[in-house]
Amino acid sequence: MNANHNSEFSVGEKIKAIRLSRNLTQESLSHKAGITTKYLSLLETDQREASIHVYRCIAAALHIPMWWLFCDLSEEIFLVLTDFDDCSEMEIRALRRFITRNKHALRQHHNLDY
Repeated sequence: MNANHNSEFSVGEKIKAIRLSRNLTQESLSHKAGITTKYLSLLETDQREASIHVYRCIAAALHIPMWWLFCDLSEEIFLVLTDFDDCSEMEIRALRRFITRNKHALRQHHNLDY
């Protein structure tokens, strides 16, 4: 996946990344979304744009909110969303508390090699 100069993904790159994170082939995603595999390939490589209806179908097939496809998300935030999208609401709250509590410690040790 190629992020552009400001580390944000194109819509096509987001679709492909989420598809791969779900271990779906282009054939299976295109079938679930009701589009052809060739069309999905063109979307993933940013050679075509789709209608809102098609993006809605793809998002539904990937089990994600459609806004994920259109928000300017940094690579890190996007990957976190795809890594934790299977968490329950309770798990999300617990992770948020954990992150909030540890944010200060991370900032104090900003010289850590990430």
